[in-house]
Amino acid sequence: AEKLESVYTRHIYTNRYEQKIFENCLENTIMNVSRSENLPYDCVRGIYTRIADICIEHLMTFKEEIEILGIDEISIRKGHKNFQAVISNIGGGYVIDMLPDRKKSTVLKYLQNLPKRAKQRIVFVSIDMWEGYFTATQEALPNTTIVIDRFHVMKNLNAAITRCRREIQRNLPKEIRDKYKGYRWVLVKNEENMEEEDIAKLELMKKDCPELKHLYELKVQFQDIFNHSRKAERADLKLKVWEKKVAKLNDPNMDVFLKLLNNWREWILNYFVSKKVTNAFVEGMNNKIKVIKRVGYGYRNKMNFRRKVLIECGYNNLKKSKKLIFLR
Repeated sequence: AEKLESVYTRHIYTNRYEQKIFENCLENTIMNVSRSENLPYDCVRGIYTRIADICIEHLMTFKEEIEILGIDEISIRKGHKNFQAVISNIGGGYVIDMLPDRKKSTVLKYLQNLPKRAKQRIVFVSIDMWEGYFTATQEALPNTTIVIDRFHVMKNLNAAITRCRREIQRNLPKEIRDKYKGYRWVLVKNEENMEEEDIAKLELMKKDCPELKHLYELKVQFQDIFNHSRKAERADLKLKVWEKKVAKLNDPNMDVFLKLLNNWREWILNYFVSKKVTNAFVEGMNNKIKVIKRVGYGYRNKMNFRRKVLIECGYNNLKKSKKLIFLR
């Protein structure tokens, strides 16, 4: 029998049709595609898996292009449990891999197994303050500059401010305390993201309670250091002034944050050395990954979850900036 060039050996569908099935699976669940195309579920899953694995294999060849590596994580279970590390090319704007967990040993092995040329090319590694990421990076990529992501630092400050707010509110007169119901996010929300109602709540809080007003002002001053400082030396001087103001509060919650700031100071200040590298892209990808997880009803199979993430947050993002094809 004559072979058709457009048909895979051992497959009954043309390349073009299989690619259509694959692309439909990017927008829908495999079950929905199976129903819409009137194909068996296992058939659609097989097509998706086969083409996805080819794309992921191609994605892996771009490890040697990474100059700014991002390491973050996503919780795959409710209650912030069962974390998986997400590895990204921050400069390229795409996820490069997803590990089965975030243990130091797992991350270390992954970094050690990167191609030699990839290790030589990486200049900055952006991480949060997870000790496992830090020590794994130091051991596997000793010549890189570690940058603590500023948004994770801010997240810790906001958590400290929230604990302070709760304690302050407990000691307020009941008539004032009752007014603050529904004000949970006001102090930690960025002003540029506030609605008119949020701004009104903030102004009321600042008017009624000088302590909360002072906390908010300290938060804004901290943000300004990162937004407006250009050099690490200048930022360090501003941080020292800010720390003195915070120390005067004699608040144990804020003291915990000051200790964290001091412990990670060198790598936090590398934010300015790196020309302001952040994991903001990775955080955005994490939100997309959560949507993938939700649409896929949790993805109990980690390999299937990884495959879906690497296609939608890795290969697809890479494809937008480069001339790539789905099929070889």
